[in-house]
Amino acid sequence: MKNFLLGLGIVAVIVLGTLFQINYRCCDCKVDDAEETPLKSENEGVSNQLNGFSFSSNGVGFVCNQNFNFVENQFNAKMPVGDSVDQGIRELKDYLDKNPNQIARINGLCLKEEENNSAFMNLGVARANDVKNHFISKGIPSNRLALNGEIMNKWDKKGISVLGPVNIDFVQKDVSNPTNWRALKSKLNGNPLQLNFESREAEINLLTSQRRMIQEITSYLDNVSGSKIQIVAHTDNVGERQGNIILGQERADFAKAYLVRNGVSDDRIETSSKGPDEPVADNSQDAGRAKNRRTVVLLK
Repeated sequence: MKNFLLGLGIVAVIVLGTLFQINYRCCDCKVDDAEETPLKSENEGVSNQLNGFSFSSNGVGFVCNQNFNFVENQFNAKMPVGDSVDQGIRELKDYLDKNPNQIARINGLCLKEEENNSAFMNLGVARANDVKNHFISKGIPSNRLALNGEIMNKWDKKGISVLGPVNIDFVQKDVSNPTNWRALKSKLNGNPLQLNFESREAEINLLTSQRRMIQEITSYLDNVSGSKIQIVAHTDNVGERQGNIILGQERADFAKAYLVRNGVSDDRIETSSKGPDEPVADNSQDAGRAKNRRTVVLLK
């Protein structure tokens, strides 16, 4: 009888242990599903999960727990993004294909204490621009996307990562008052973006007005098919002419690399150097030489 009871107890322990293990694994599966499986609704009022990638409009919506994440002070999203985000981008593309008058506005967020080392007005816009480029790589036309950036006092972080500071909303394309891209090009080329360098240096420090111009330039490139940027570098006349031509080319290439790091496609930028050949001021004075050390960004 003792042996029978002992055996029965061992069997009971094995059965309970097996049931516990099955239940534990199921709980794990539910957690994984919550991270990977998008939650969709046909209702217009789709409720956002915390910092999840989502959009909703005209009775169609998408929301998932994943999103684009960024390292503090940086504007390039951590890659790869989750499968749920890529699925959402596919559904966003499908929605835009079916609704030609809708523009998806990418809202990038940043924290007030974060440093803005980008070429844009704030780090939020730079993050939105990086997400825009990812959308373009997935087949969404650049002229169906708009950018916005907001500076937040608080946002969710994990270590040095800023979690999901990106959301999507929609704006109606104004077909009655379209943007006059020809006028914008004329304005930007009439008073072009000009980057001035210290003597024999190749560093860029942008003013607020210059950041605004870069944002306008990228918008022009996004919306005008075949458009390009032409970067032309000029130097003062200190030193040999050929050396200055080389120095100017280095500065033009430096400016190009800077714009590429900020999301402008490499094949949309051409560079050249005029060296000291086209001064705009008197090279006999320091102030004049400083004006001649310039790199001009034009739209083609």
